[in-house]
Amino acid sequence: MRRVMHSIIAAALVAAPLAAAANPYLAKPGETSVSINRRLVIPANAVAENVEVAREAGVTVKRKPDEIFDNSFAEHLEKSGFLKELWGDLPRGK
Repeated sequence: MRRVMHSIIAAALVAAPLAAAANPYLAKPGETSVSINRRLVIPANAVAENVEVAREAGVTVKRKPDEIFDNSFAEHLEKSGFLKELWGDLPRGK
């Protein structure tokens, strides 16, 4: 069961940023500029939703969603200017 929980949560952590990054590629005809979200922050609501899905599937999840992930490293990279140096200006998100 633990492996199932880790697989579900890992899939959620990977899928949410990938889906957010893929949406700009679906530009409408005539649009010339496409903005790609390259932020590394894990959306808290995506983790919470996937923890709930895991619980509904019968997986015992003992931790709260905010105890499963830590965005401090990603936030440090952004605050230090590393991501701006690497990618240029980043789109602002929540």
